[in-house]
Amino acid sequence: MLIAFLDGFARPVQASFIPRLTTNRQRANSLVQGSNQFIQLAMWPLGTIVVASFSSALALMIALMMFMLSTLVTYQFVRSLERDVTIEDGESDISLRDSLAIVRTAPFVRLLTVFVTLESFVSTLWISALLLVYLERQLHIDTSWWGTMNASFLISMILASAYLYRAQRSSSLGISSMLSVGTALLFGVTSHIVFALIALAVQGYATQLRIIQTNTVLQETMPAAQLPYVYSVQQTAYTLAFSIGSLTFGLLADGLPIAVVYLIGAALTVPLVWLGRQIDLTEDVVQST
Repeated sequence: MLIAFLDGFARPVQASFIPRLTTNRQRANSLVQGSNQFIQLAMWPLGTIVVASFSSALALMIALMMFMLSTLVTYQFVRSLERDVTIEDGESDISLRDSLAIVRTAPFVRLLTVFVTLESFVSTLWISALLLVYLERQLHIDTSWWGTMNASFLISMILASAYLYRAQRSSSLGISSMLSVGTALLFGVTSHIVFALIALAVQGYATQLRIIQTNTVLQETMPAAQLPYVYSVQQTAYTLAFSIGSLTFGLLADGLPIAVVYLIGAALTVPLVWLGRQIDLTEDVVQST
């Protein structure tokens, strides 16, 4: 619980630093998000190998050393800054009430927050636990494919980061949301592992496009001084929605065929298309002015 609590500080701080360190926000977000997914892709199997070959105690000791190394690198990063980029002239502390007020009174930020919250809820369709159930009940094949399915999802996320890192234009939230509706539908009707892997790859790609795009849009439209507080509100909503979504789809998977669960998920993803389209249109207006 304490590790999860402290991790809750990391993402808002990480995302809030980006516009203060670079003007090319899309490239920076692509690099950061791609690095995050690459680390997950590499460390999950490595951690499993350590536990299987040695012991969980050794794995925990390695994790402790990693935390210590991370602390040291963070300390050196702060020292290397030419100035304190977390403080700008005229900035003052903002309370939780002020943070909520910023989100509530800024229509575009409010729209982005609703989008991120709903996206978090429907993204629980693709958690590993449900994929394992899908593998056993829908595809009826050996569970050794579970690792391949997760790898397909993560690799496609890394490829999406690489694409946006080199791209000159941002992606469309409306189009990436439509892709997610299509992949959930395909997942619900197919019974072949090849199509399931294709659906997972497309879903991972579309998810990463949305993550990078929502961060980039927010960083380009909000003052840097207000970003930590907006991100705090969004992270709270994201985590709450993810928890509720995991519980909801888990309960549905217990009582319904897993294919039906993914078809329900596809229907719940449809509002993302409309919300994403509204954000795309608003972004075009902001950039034109």
